[in-house]
Amino acid sequence: MRYRTFPRTGWTISEIGYGLWGMGGWTGSNDDESAAALDRAIELGCTFFDTAWVYGLGRSERLLGAALRETSEEVGIDVMQGGRVLGRLPTVRPMSTRLPPIAVTPYVALAPPGAAPRLRAGEVEAAFWMSLEQLSGAGACAVVRREIRDEVREWPAYPSPWGPIWGITERIVSGFIELAELAR
Repeated sequence: MRYRTFPRTGWTISEIGYGLWGMGGWTGSNDDESAAALDRAIELGCTFFDTAWVYGLGRSERLLGAALRETSEEVGIDVMQGGRVLGRLPTVRPMSTRLPPIAVTPYVALAPPGAAPRLRAGEVEAAFWMSLEQLSGAGACAVVRREIRDEVREWPAYPSPWGPIWGITERIVSGFIELAELAR
């Protein structure tokens, strides 16, 4: 994606814009398909969206607002202030059938210099950044041991200053590191 900067304001927007008139319901649009299309546009770096209240009496604006809010939550950076979504990793689900049937689709993003994770009260308890070097360097492997029904079980983990990274998050990080090392 290429970007242009408005000289007077300093705003940087994508050269390709996305018109949301069709998402307002005029063309028999489907909200799930519209949300997936918006997610893909954001993933590809689109930051210029054309919407108005008359596009479905606010429907397209609600869809765009949800897509931007979810993207910033999933990525943990403000995509409207210089952060960029680089891509999406495969969706990960719990391996245990005893856990809720959730699906996590991790995004890979480039954070702007000096960025800090953003937390929404009540949605995220804690967030932190770790560099790829920290995650893939020496001593990056650990094990989490838990006793479950009188049996000690072990899971792979990554050590961090805030406690071990394990479970679904460990699987996401492992998949990302694998891809990053292939790209080197």
